[in-house]
Amino acid sequence: MANETPTPEEPTSSAWSSVRHALSTARSNGFAEVELTIGDTSFTATLSPAPAKPKPPEATTPEQAKDTKKPIKSNYVGYFRPASSPLEVGQTVAAGQIIGHIAVLGLANDVESNVAGTVIEVLAETDAPVQFGQIIAWVEPT
Repeated sequence: MANETPTPEEPTSSAWSSVRHALSTARSNGFAEVELTIGDTSFTATLSPAPAKPKPPEATTPEQAKDTKKPIKSNYVGYFRPASSPLEVGQTVAAGQIIGHIAVLGLANDVESNVAGTVIEVLAETDAPVQFGQIIAWVEPT
C-alpha cells in the first residue's frame, strides 16, 4: 500500500472571487497585507506598494513646445463665404478682423478672428457648408 497524503480541496469559484475582491479592496485602499479565511482555508498576501503614477510630460519635443496655434471657428451653421479679400496662408490678421461670412437663410453673418497673428492653415472652402464650432482657419498668435 502506498502512503498517500491527502490533497487540499480545490477552492471554489466563489472562494476565488472573494480572494480577488479582497485583493482589489486592499490595493484601492492602500493596504500592505491581506489576510482572508474562508472555512478551513486561509489566505495571506503581502502587497507591494503601487508604483507612483507618472506625471504626464509637459512639452517634451520642440514641435509640442512651439504648438501654440489657435483656431478661428464658425459661430453658425451655414455656408462659408470669404471676406472681400480671401483668407490666405501667411496673411496677418488682427483680433476682431472680419475674415469671412457664414450665409444662414440668406443672411451673411460675420466671422471674426478671435486672435491676432499669422494664418497658417485655411480649412474652409468658398461656399462650403460649415457646422457650428467648425474650425475655419488656424492662426499662429503674434
